[in-house]
Amino acid sequence: MTPNELNFVRDAISTIPEIKNTKHRILGKNQFENFIYQTISAAKIVLGENELLILVFLQIVIITFVYYLWIQLYSIVPKFVWSNYMGINPDSANILNFIFLAWGFLLIGIASYPISIISYSIGTSYFLKKKGLSATLIQTLKFILPKSFMLWQFLWIDGWITYDKILSRLPKRGESINTAGDELLYFSWKIGTIGILPSVLNGKNMIEAGKESVMLVTQHPQETLLLRGGYSLFCWIIGIVSIIGSLCLTIYIYIQYINHSLCCSIPQIFSFWMGVPILSGVGIILFFFRPIFVIASCRLYSEYFSGKDIGLS
Repeated sequence: MTPNELNFVRDAISTIPEIKNTKHRILGKNQFENFIYQTISAAKIVLGENELLILVFLQIVIITFVYYLWIQLYSIVPKFVWSNYMGINPDSANILNFIFLAWGFLLIGIASYPISIISYSIGTSYFLKKKGLSATLIQTLKFILPKSFMLWQFLWIDGWITYDKILSRLPKRGESINTAGDELLYFSWKIGTIGILPSVLNGKNMIEAGKESVMLVTQHPQETLLLRGGYSLFCWIIGIVSIIGSLCLTIYIYIQYINHSLCCSIPQIFSFWMGVPILSGVGIILFFFRPIFVIASCRLYSEYFSGKDIGLS
């Protein structure tokens, strides 16, 4: 499975008038109210299963561990590379950028597999509850493990697209930031894949799941926009607060180390302390908002395909 194989999802969604006309405005009253409504019903499922709460908490542990592995790269990079990079040496900058891209791609893949199992567990719990069954860990794993590799591939692709988009949004010397067309395609990908997880849970392969997800968004653009918009709204709020916290810590650390000579440990120290508010924000999203989004997307999928035999396959 490669990103190109699912490009038809992004391309199909980008042509829907409701998607093109949003101009990516996600900060709205309707999104806020809709997500609050989804929160109340989804929280009952998450809080009702202790084992599910443990799995949700494990997401935070996994992300924290992966971030720890990320900053270890700073201690491996030789001092002269950092010195040349800080001096804006083109060759060193290109080498270092490639190393970080490759390292990030690998770590996203490592984190995606356990997180895919957890995401499956959250979605499975909804369908089990819908059938009047208890969403125990044993029951969820029974359905998850045979399909986990497929969802791992999807989450790896989605994680890499998100990671690459975050990097592309950062200002770069001599380069322009994303165009409106780039943002539309990214927005279309996020909206268009909203039904893939519940579709895979119900026995579809990735291509079939992509087609069903397109059908879901095409027939219910307002509902999917409200759900994704509400989730994005809260993520943006948490993200902005985390970034402000990271900037404040960065300024403080810079003042503390301004008289120190440049060495490879300084970037590692910066990254470690910047990670505290960032990981705190990620933890809030993974523990509270991500489960709500997963369950709400499963509910929306179930309602759309209510005329078919919906259940875990």
